[in-house]
Amino acid sequence: MNVFSASSMKGLSNPKSVIGHGEVVRNLALIPIPKVLLLHFGEVDVEFGYYRKFCERMEIDEDNFFGEIINSFNKFIEEIIDKSQNTRSVSSICVLMPQPCPLRDETFCRVTSQFADVSVEKMQEIADYIDIRHAARNKRCVSFNNLLEANLIKDRKIKCFRVDKDMLDKNYEYRSEYLPKSTSEHHAEPRTTFPLWQEKLQNEVKPYRVLVKRRAKRLDALAASAPPVAHAMAM
Repeated sequence: MNVFSASSMKGLSNPKSVIGHGEVVRNLALIPIPKVLLLHFGEVDVEFGYYRKFCERMEIDEDNFFGEIINSFNKFIEEIIDKSQNTRSVSSICVLMPQPCPLRDETFCRVTSQFADVSVEKMQEIADYIDIRHAARNKRCVSFNNLLEANLIKDRKIKCFRVDKDMLDKNYEYRSEYLPKSTSEHHAEPRTTFPLWQEKLQNEVKPYRVLVKRRAKRLDALAASAPPVAHAMAM
């Protein structure tokens, strides 16, 4: 399995992209071996790209910003589908929606400023214009995912998967089991989020199906070996 990190969704279809992951993925897709593509992009755009753009004028047309990202991503997927038609090398394309960022309020401005390439002072100034508390940022990610799911190009090969709603409560607060120990870590806890993705993708990726079944058996065995719980009877 090939993994590409630090890639923006918007940059995948850009021929001038410095990272160039879009071209690499396109070339991999054309290798004449049947494969499932798992495309997990967007967190760079929704988090760091969004706030870098906001800092330019201390305002942002959110619908337009999100729309441009989705249009670029659709263009990228269309290219993969078109170029792989003759080789039949891509059986399905699984679009994994962005996960909400776990950065806590006390570290958000400092950490994001490093990745967005803006000053901490600029990041702190954003709070004068929009809500950048954790729940509001999580809600913004969910809104983007809703738009992406609704506007992704329609094709029998494309399937959407998301875990954002599993990771958040009804108030858009992060569920504690998905928070990393470090408050400066901008990735969710892998020991709990990976099983989530494996559960969602088990019908597309055979090794994941094996892992899910193995994990279920282990949990059943633990439950069977647990001592019985005594219940007090009311007199």
